[in-house]
Amino acid sequence: MKNVMENEFDILNRRMEKNHEMRRTYLMFAFTTSIAAIAALFIVDFSNVVSWGCIVPFAIIIPFQARISYARLSHAKMEAYICVFYPKKFKFLKRQVSDLRGKIGKFISIIVNYELFLLSVVINLLYIIINSKIELCILVFKLESIIIIIATLIVFSLATYSFPYVKFLEKYMNEYKILRKG
Repeated sequence: MKNVMENEFDILNRRMEKNHEMRRTYLMFAFTTSIAAIAALFIVDFSNVVSWGCIVPFAIIIPFQARISYARLSHAKMEAYICVFYPKKFKFLKRQVSDLRGKIGKFISIIVNYELFLLSVVINLLYIIINSKIELCILVFKLESIIIIIATLIVFSLATYSFPYVKFLEKYMNEYKILRKG
């Protein structure tokens, strides 16, 4: 029985590592493809194509932010399971992240969690710069602006939902504690 338990702990640890690697891969892909799409905008001379081209990265950013948020919540669930069912082994993991506390740690945490939102803001600014010579009353500009603002708000909402990692960790830990007792 002890080997099965140790094996489960190792499996969960590997899953958490894989989950973390997937989040990093999603971020890198989202940044790379968004930057490539934005770079392509500067090559095209047609203002309408350039204008609409600022919307294209959101087709990548929104699904990837959703995947990253899901991975973050999934990670909290696995960490909670390990905390509840393997508390002695988990002490080692807790010591590794103790340096992320305090004001600097919180700032880093905010930046890391809102990376795709910040990329969205950059795209918004780029859109404004590209269209700065166009009159603001043009219908296409208004429609594009609405789409970009809504897309940015979606990215912000997804990032904000998964941001309070500790809240989800504690919620899952409480659920696992109930399961362990019953």
